Amino acid sequence: MSGLACLKCKVFLTPKKSGTYVEEGMPLTRELDGPWGPYKLWSCDLAECPKCGVEIITGFGYKPLAEHFHPDYADKAKRYQPICRIDACSGYKP
Repeated sequence: MSGLACLKCKVFLTPKKSGTYVEEGMPLTRELDGPWGPYKLWSCDLAECPKCGVEIITGFGYKPLAEHFHPDYADKAKRYQPICRIDACSGYKP
């Protein structure tokens, strides 16, 4: 059992890809609806509903692979090729 289920379809999600990468964004101004830039690179897993195809990312690592202030951040972002950037803070509702 994966521990993740689709509420709509009432089935467990299936692993789609282990060891994928995402980039976490950060607001570049005090306004959360303003522009965002790169913040951290994370390793995670991708799961999918076998019925409706909804995808989620889960299983984030304990620490990020890199942070925006590291001199090799751009190189790591290019090497890991994150599947998306998440531009949202916890509790932020766009």
